[in-house]
Amino acid sequence: MSDNDTNTTEAPTRRDYIKYGGAVVGGGLLAGCTDRSESESTPTETANATENSSDTGAESDGDDGSYTVELSPVGEVAFDGVPETAASLLHIWADTLASFGQGERVIAVRPGYITSHYERLPGVEVDTAGIDESVFTDDKERFYELDPDVFHVDPFPLTEWGEWNEDDITEITDSVAPFFANGGSRTWSESQYPVDDGYEFYTLEELTQKFAQVYKAEEQAAELVAVREELVSEIQSNLPPESDRPSVGHILYYNDEIYPYLTNQSGFGKAHLTPLGAEDAFADLDKVYSKNGGTLDLEGLLERDPDVLIKFMGVSAWFDAYEEAVETFENDPVGQELTAIQNDRFYRGGSYDQGIPLNLFQLEMSAKQLYPDQFGEWPGFDEEGVLPAIPEDERLFDRQRVADIINGNI
Repeated sequence: MSDNDTNTTEAPTRRDYIKYGGAVVGGGLLAGCTDRSESESTPTETANATENSSDTGAESDGDDGSYTVELSPVGEVAFDGVPETAASLLHIWADTLASFGQGERVIAVRPGYITSHYERLPGVEVDTAGIDESVFTDDKERFYELDPDVFHVDPFPLTEWGEWNEDDITEITDSVAPFFANGGSRTWSESQYPVDDGYEFYTLEELTQKFAQVYKAEEQAAELVAVREELVSEIQSNLPPESDRPSVGHILYYNDEIYPYLTNQSGFGKAHLTPLGAEDAFADLDKVYSKNGGTLDLEGLLERDPDVLIKFMGVSAWFDAYEEAVETFENDPVGQELTAIQNDRFYRGGSYDQGIPLNLFQLEMSAKQLYPDQFGEWPGFDEEGVLPAIPEDERLFDRQRVADIINGNI
């Protein structure tokens, strides 16, 4: 790290701007964060989000090339140039940087970072060899050791659920680098995040545009957003009538427990499922993880008996757990009665930690899993856990177009 003592007779360096520009993180909204226990409301794609996605919160470059980008809950963060290095907690931020062709800037991310989808994009390479895969937020000293130009970490969970306090946030912001992330947009949970105190939720597209302002990739972001909007429109225009759509049970099977999750929910965590408009088998269930963190036994799952079962995070951290769940259900007398088991419709589900590139593949995957008559059968993953090579005439989006955007060939 550079010396924190600044010679006031010299112009600020790029690092000085990046270090001190986000000092607003240490006060303001975070000071008003309190424990919230009210029941979770049903989010929509527009409620509590930025009202106008074209109003991105970025201010134009100054004479010295500096600029600011606004994001809840960190406020307005100043940069004097594109950060050269970034430490990202959630995979979505690393995936987003890679979508701009800037994945090499990521020096740290929590374990399980998925990059196999880039193998299906011609001419796109994402090198993860130099990335420190660790949950670095467990230890404040790791922030100093990593010493990036920006932390793509939402500070709110650190102070609300971790052992950090406001002074810790200010210390890291002043001594190392600013924070720039919004983790609450994964679930839009009003019971967990202080929306009454100004915490805002964003769509996947809006977050992509926010990060594009930091990394000067606005044109690439706009093209990626357009590809996603076209894919969603194409899928939705070919969906069967609601009466013919399957009921879906989104579950995590872990340590012999069944954790039910909502299928249809605002936020980037369900951006591969919600647009598909399937019937949510757990929509009226109080035990869903995002509400009360409850569990079901097989008898309780059979009472719901969804047409399709989707394994939560079946493509990432719990890849092997999918096989265990299928085997358990198939060998259990009650599990054998499940419609999804009898019809071989228990699928691996996508990762909730997705930028637009991974989301495109997961939208395609989910559409084929839920609506094979409309979009073709889902062939499953290969033995290495890599997304299958879908024949060109069965693809729902243009791989070459996405590759060109990532590589800057727009």
